[in-house]
Amino acid sequence: MRKVVLAALMVFAFAPDAFAQGNGAFVMCPAGEEFADCTKAQCTGPAGGPYDCSCTVRAVESAMAKQQDTSQNCLKATATQVQSRFAPVKYAQLCGTDYQGSKYYPNWAWCMAVTCTKTKDGKADCPCTAAPAGPTQPYVVMRSTNGYSPRQCIAPPKVWSSATQGEAQSIQHFMGAPPMIITNPKH
Repeated sequence: MRKVVLAALMVFAFAPDAFAQGNGAFVMCPAGEEFADCTKAQCTGPAGGPYDCSCTVRAVESAMAKQQDTSQNCLKATATQVQSRFAPVKYAQLCGTDYQGSKYYPNWAWCMAVTCTKTKDGKADCPCTAAPAGPTQPYVVMRSTNGYSPRQCIAPPKVWSSATQGEAQSIQHFMGAPPMIITNPKH
């Protein structure tokens, strides 16, 4: 338990500026407007990025980190492009750790607020970057059910679009969604 609390404190210490500033660093985007939901996206690319992520186009309530150029907040979708944002999730698991001999795959993709190209299959191709919190920070993988599976912490050349535990919990809290249930591999 102490390691989990310490890890959470370390996550906040190394979080990207927008998340480190707290709830005032987010903006809620209108429900019903299309966006690229990259919270459960698998990506490909070389270790350290850049990554190509296949995200789902949705039209539900979403949020994002406030951009310095406020005209870039909650961009309206066009016929060919959507902006990537966060949508609340119920379950996640912690990856990028070496707890109990689980594989340590430290690479993950950062997709927040990137402009994505819509595809014909209800998806969006998003050009994402390497993790701004540093590749050695543990990250969360969003799940549909509660539990932990080492196979969910996928190995290169595939990586997850993700965030640190602190980042994901901060934006989820900002949106007023119930807290995520995050499974740690130690449990």
